[in-house]
Amino acid sequence: MGTNLTLQKYHWAWITIILVLIIAVLSIYTRDPVLGAETDHYLVDHLSYRPYLSKILCPNVIDSTDYMARPVSHFFENIDAHIFYFLYSLSIPSFISISTMVMLFILSAAIWFFATYYAKVPPIIATLMLALLWTNPNVFFAGNLFRDAKIAATFFFILAGLYSFRIISQNQPLRFRDFAIIFVLALLACLSDPQGFAFIAMLSSIAFVWALFTDSRPAYLSFLSGLFASITYLFLSINVLPKLVAQYTWFHAHSAFANYQQTDAAEHYIKYLWNGTLLHLDTIRFLFGNVPRVVIAIFLIMLCIAIFKLTRHGLLIGFCFILLMVENFVIDGLMVARHPPLMMPDVMRGGYYQLPSVVLVCVFMLFILPLVCKTFRVPQNVLAALLLVAIFANIIAIPYHKKVMRNSPFMHSVIASPFLRAELVSLSKITPTGPPLPYNARYASESRVSVYLFNPNLDMSTNLKYYINLSPIYNFLRSKKGLPYNKIKRYK
Repeated sequence: MGTNLTLQKYHWAWITIILVLIIAVLSIYTRDPVLGAETDHYLVDHLSYRPYLSKILCPNVIDSTDYMARPVSHFFENIDAHIFYFLYSLSIPSFISISTMVMLFILSAAIWFFATYYAKVPPIIATLMLALLWTNPNVFFAGNLFRDAKIAATFFFILAGLYSFRIISQNQPLRFRDFAIIFVLALLACLSDPQGFAFIAMLSSIAFVWALFTDSRPAYLSFLSGLFASITYLFLSINVLPKLVAQYTWFHAHSAFANYQQTDAAEHYIKYLWNGTLLHLDTIRFLFGNVPRVVIAIFLIMLCIAIFKLTRHGLLIGFCFILLMVENFVIDGLMVARHPPLMMPDVMRGGYYQLPSVVLVCVFMLFILPLVCKTFRVPQNVLAALLLVAIFANIIAIPYHKKVMRNSPFMHSVIASPFLRAELVSLSKITPTGPPLPYNARYASESRVSVYLFNPNLDMSTNLKYYINLSPIYNFLRSKKGLPYNKIKRYK
């Protein structure tokens, strides 16, 4: 019997790999190859002759004036930049983030493994849930060459959460190695993006609640690991990293937390919390076939009631589920308060800001839905059929999501990117006319993104050549060929 189960998991593992690869290839093939305005600058920052440490600590003045202490994400962005340059040298420049795709593949494998081996989720359900995740717009459209902050944070906090789940579910004896692994993963999540810090704090609070009511030593260990990682991150981000930025770069770091909108009106805080709730409901409904928000709200209420009825730890699991939802609403509300464009329809689908939330929701649903169905004697094939319907609905909704994203007021980057890529292909084939021309990389990193890149009224039918000629990465690569280039203009 054990051998048959092992073979079944082995076969389903290969099916999962093939299915994920097919969806990933389709997502890359059907998406618009976009080089964002900020990325256009960051490529120059990471490909220039600046000291490596200065790029990792703070690559650009935009980061220093909105400092979020995320050197881990800059590390991955540097890798993406050099992969981009390598592919450019082969005359196949790509606007796809290889780091993002690799981390999504590794996360998929880890989620499937932990779900089937430790949560005892049937392999077919784990496979269908991963297909559901990959057909979600926040994952399907993820991977354009932009920032690696959200995917890096997602990568490390999900791995930390999965590892914690394993030692808690197995009730393993306390080991320093477990503490160290969770601490390192949690700290890397925090140093990837403030969202990583927020989600580590969220998962730590859930581990603490679980430990408090079950007296689980592994849960206490997980909580302490996350707590110490959070404290270490705050110490580094406030007292250490800004000083290193000043020492190894020419910037002075200004905390992003100071950029939150200041208001004393209680109705504004309620509005942000409400917007965060709507944003998170959208994140969940995009995962389940783009159904209306009210359907998701009803589904969450029914799921919560079902969890409370579980025979083992029902009340505790239900409380943790509610805590997870409320904390997600608060996190999204704080993000909206700081960055209102998150509520724009194209941004919430764009595969960046909501990537951590959608992966966490998918993992939680994967672990809890089979348990709920088993408790209420819902056949496995019924759950599989419902997931197939949701996957089909996700696929049907992709053209709609793409249409919404194409109606963005800042879509000139999407319009111009294919033409910019064609120019880069042509440029890569040109024989250098002489030694590289001097290029002021420091000036480039001190410059804000040129105003033309964010001008929603720019008519691309008449300004396409102008747009390309002012592209920082295009001109930087021209300088390396010894060709004349336009200098970057300051944006004031």
